[in-house]
Amino acid sequence: ITRGNIQSSYGRMYRREGRYDLALRHFSQAIEEYGKRDAEHRNLARSLANMGYVERLIALQLRKRIDADAAQRRRSEPDLRRDYETTRAQALAHLDRAAEIYKIHSNHRGAGTVCVNRGHLHLDSGDLHKADDEARMAYTLGEEKHDYILMARARLLECMVENNKLEEGIEDPAWIAHLALEAAKEAVELARRTENRRLLSRALIWQGLTICATSPGSL
Repeated sequence: ITRGNIQSSYGRMYRREGRYDLALRHFSQAIEEYGKRDAEHRNLARSLANMGYVERLIALQLRKRIDADAAQRRRSEPDLRRDYETTRAQALAHLDRAAEIYKIHSNHRGAGTVCVNRGHLHLDSGDLHKADDEARMAYTLGEEKHDYILMARARLLECMVENNKLEEGIEDPAWIAHLALEAAKEAVELARRTENRRLLSRALIWQGLTICATSPGSL
């Protein structure tokens, strides 16, 4: 377990530095170490969730390259798209396995984190319905335990989903604008009830972005 914790710490360090290949390598090693003790250890689930998160960031990078290549009509686009789909599928698989382990341990924070990360994966790929479902599940898990951090993260995801709907002109713009603003407002209120300043900063940024996007001149 101690060796797994060390590898996991390296993984988080490299993730923060944006060195995603190294982060994945260390999270994989952490999973291997935890597995020697217990194939369903809670720390193993955490490393799986971290892997899923990093793979989502890698998938985002690939998506940007795909868009750039499409704009320039490069021949590498099919290969990039295949890499993107593979990375995204791996991320979902790792998150699903983490969810199974968290369920065994009745770990609401871990299960909610998985929901939020899966929601962002669906949001990145344009599946707003699934993203919204994951956000609501995460909020429910947080609400059951009065976990304001998880609740705030869930509302932030809902805010992003509604902003995407607004950009794409899905459903009634006035109603979607109302939902986006309410989600942003609640995310800020919930974040203020925690000591997580980073979360509060993100919530305030999205509240500002949402106000700009839903101003009368932009609708």
